[in-house]
Amino acid sequence: MANSSSITEPLLTIQNFHQCSNLVTLNLSQTNFLSWKSQVIPLIRSLGFQSHIEEGIEPPENIISEGKDSKKEINPAYNTWLNNYGLLTTWLLGTIAEDVLFDLDDTTTAFCVWKYVEDRLLPSSKEKEILLTDTLMLISGFHIH
Repeated sequence: MANSSSITEPLLTIQNFHQCSNLVTLNLSQTNFLSWKSQVIPLIRSLGFQSHIEEGIEPPENIISEGKDSKKEINPAYNTWLNNYGLLTTWLLGTIAEDVLFDLDDTTTAFCVWKYVEDRLLPSSKEKEILLTDTLMLISGFHIH
């Protein structure tokens, strides 16, 4: 598994995320996953947080050994990662409409939020896209098969 300890993250604040919330104009609903995702992913990427929603990425070590005597200390990178992870999770949940949020009651991590909405809503979005394409082709007189 990859480790995010080599990734340097800036420490973000609630104010940073509040400012970011104005950049996402949609709340995720049962029908707008692709549009919502097209706003959310670039923002997550620009903040350097894509590792928080990717599978197989682990946080930095919580405890590190420092100095000649290998004294164990709290890893500041872990604290930054944990702070950012909590803010990202809260921010993601804040961009989700109640009808979807209802199904996320026990979900408390950004990765789990992302995985759930992608697994649940992406297939129906793709099916809808295919259905609309087929309908358009039928209306236009083109044959798909």
